[in-house]
Amino acid sequence: TVTADKSYYVLNKKSSIIFIRKISRIMAVVGLVLSIGLFIFAKPLIILVFGSTYASSVPILQILSIIIILYVQKNIIV
Repeated sequence: TVTADKSYYVLNKKSSIIFIRKISRIMAVVGLVLSIGLFIFAKPLIILVFGSTYASSVPILQILSIIIILYVQKNIIV
């Protein structure tokens, strides 16, 4: 029979929660940086990918990137 030490699992659970919080914050910061980059480079990106015909969709992409920024901010705070 194998006996399990309960304190090991409690410590492991605490360290897992800390690890998940760190990873979540790192991912939130990366998402924030990418969203800001998307907002700044929306026009050249749309022209590069879709051509100048779709240049009128730049404001829509910028609004969507702002929504992503706000969503990421909410996750960083929590």
